[in-house]
Amino acid sequence: MKKYAAIILSLFFTLLPTMAREDIRTVRDHLDKALENLSKDPAQAIYYAGQALATATSEKEPALIAEAQYLIANAYINMGDYVKSYEYLVEAERNCPEESRQLKGDIYLSIGYSYQKIKDFDNAFKYLDKAQGIFEELRDTVSIARCANNKGLIYIAIPDNAKAGEYFEESLRLNRAIGYKAGIAQNLNNMSFIDADPQTTVDQLKEAISINESMGRTWVLGENYNNLGYQYRRLGDYQGALDALSKAKTYADMTNAQELTMDNVRYRSEVYADMGDYSRAYSDLKSLLDQIESQDMAGGLKNIEVDLMEKNIQAVQKEKEQNEREYRLRRQISLALIALLAAVCVVVAVSYRVFRKAHQKQKELMQRELDLKKKELDNFAIYVRSRNEILAGIQDRIKEAYGMDGSDATRHLKKLNSNISQFNRTNEEADKMIDDINSGFISKLSELYPDLSKSEKRLASLLRIGMSSKEISLMMSMEPTSVDMARYRLRKKLNLNASDNLTEFLGKI
Repeated sequence: MKKYAAIILSLFFTLLPTMAREDIRTVRDHLDKALENLSKDPAQAIYYAGQALATATSEKEPALIAEAQYLIANAYINMGDYVKSYEYLVEAERNCPEESRQLKGDIYLSIGYSYQKIKDFDNAFKYLDKAQGIFEELRDTVSIARCANNKGLIYIAIPDNAKAGEYFEESLRLNRAIGYKAGIAQNLNNMSFIDADPQTTVDQLKEAISINESMGRTWVLGENYNNLGYQYRRLGDYQGALDALSKAKTYADMTNAQELTMDNVRYRSEVYADMGDYSRAYSDLKSLLDQIESQDMAGGLKNIEVDLMEKNIQAVQKEKEQNEREYRLRRQISLALIALLAAVCVVVAVSYRVFRKAHQKQKELMQRELDLKKKELDNFAIYVRSRNEILAGIQDRIKEAYGMDGSDATRHLKKLNSNISQFNRTNEEADKMIDDINSGFISKLSELYPDLSKSEKRLASLLRIGMSSKEISLMMSMEPTSVDMARYRLRKKLNLNASDNLTEFLGKI
């Protein structure tokens, strides 16, 4: 019996190294599959790396344990979960043997990236410098390029686009020199963050997409198409932007990448806002806020992003309401113009009928003309006051909106204010009506005072029908103070004394 036990023990200890080597091969195989899926399917990468971690832990292989934890951490980075990522990276750093220099540098690089995502830039630079020191010691050009790329990402977040561009260019130079396609695609994608010429950036992103499609890198393609949509929006190609963002959403859904999904919703909302579709823009921003609130972010980043999104939602809501108000105001102005046109038509029709009967009732016609002129003056004065009250009310409301949050809303309102002023300057119908109604008065005034300018005659016409300085300022596109100065100059040219009433004087001419 003892003999058989000895044989069994001997066989066990003989086979034990073989079994251990087989387990190590299984771990290595799982790690390779995890690495292969890292940029294609992060969830699948976590599965394979998790299998490797369990076996490596049972075999007490610290280097393999650290590598598995490093891959799991990077999969969580790709999925946008930086808290879980950081937890695995801390464990990976603790387990990584000092002699595993390449892995140690990779872990430092990823820790630096995680700190950058939660905006702890000091620690981000600290770990990137530690990683770069190791890679320079190993003469690992690919990883040195990765360090330069990640420093560019930090400067994007600071933000310092000029510095970021320098690091991205350096990383791209190194990657092109060694023909590292994945690195080239990553650099081209990241260059879209520096807000350079949008057409150049679109071409760079298309090159990155071509490389990543050939490599089947699903997660990265989601980021590429998100950025492509953002650049099409900058070019004003809104349909191209929505098409690109639709493809990005497909890839984001395939990889369950939270960060890609949130970027996708944010960019889509901005496109809808630019298109004037504020209902969809508001809906997308609300959806984005809900996603941010459901996340567990570190370093206070969640609260910052939630506050920012709430402000953006309020700004879009205000812009939506302002757009509706502008529509109503434009409609009121259109109705006023239609009423003016109708009034002009009535005046022309009445004048034509009076003209046809002129040879029959000359004396009666003269009296009727006087009555008609008086009526026209009264009606025109009522129209002008009504019109000016509408425009003055619009401008007052626009000026009140200058203090609102949101630079886009302010620019939009200023533009509307400018358009209304332009409306006053180019209102040829109103000017023609003033000239027609006051033709006899202006003719007589010109005869008595030939030195008066055209604008002074126009001012005299408006004063004659009893318009105030504020109303005249709207009609003549002048500041009220300028109108007062023009009145003063007109009095001097008419040789009036200080006690003379200008309006009464003009009414007697």
